[in-house]
Amino acid sequence: IGLRRLEARPTAKQCIDCKSLSEIREKQMG
Repeated sequence: IGLRRLEARPTAKQCIDCKSLSEIREKQMG
């Protein structure tokens, strides 16, 4: 079920990952 969900909305997962990564970078850079 999980894999099907990821396949159905791959862009959604990417957006979430990108957002989290950007937040982490901002925290590291201050």
